[in-house]
Amino acid sequence: LPAWGTNDGHRNGQGHGTQMGGLAVFGDLVDPLLATSPVVATHWLESGKILNDADPQPRDEWGNIVRDTVAAVEQAAPMRKRVFAQQITARNTCLDGRPTAWSAATDQLCAARGEDPVVPRLIFVSAGNNPCALESDYPAINRGWSVQDPAQAWNVVTVG
Repeated sequence: LPAWGTNDGHRNGQGHGTQMGGLAVFGDLVDPLLATSPVVATHWLESGKILNDADPQPRDEWGNIVRDTVAAVEQAAPMRKRVFAQQITARNTCLDGRPTAWSAATDQLCAARGEDPVVPRLIFVSAGNNPCALESDYPAINRGWSVQDPAQAWNVVTVG
């Protein structure tokens, strides 16, 4: 939504996705900052804001927001090859694999079902965070903790 602005408002404006985007585009900046030659970008980075803490949308709308965001990005340059990444998950949503509107919308985007022409998409989704308070609890805590919505989607690549 245009009214949301373009800032990365996660955690009171401290950013998260913006920092991850910079890493994706430039990687480790030590060598480029020490070099005197120009930094040559080898790929594009496009961004779409799907959630906004200042204007929370009902959870059952998140799937539609993702669909609309993907459509807006693709309409800007329809022939560009893309890989999508969602680094955001719903808090406190350990659903043991049960589908939600958000995971179903993400699955449909990957499968491109009903689209003409069929435009399959590769979407990487964050697995989310577990409540691991002590380092000694890791990795055993992973056995009893489910991924967070929408990482349970079947057609995505879940990373975490």
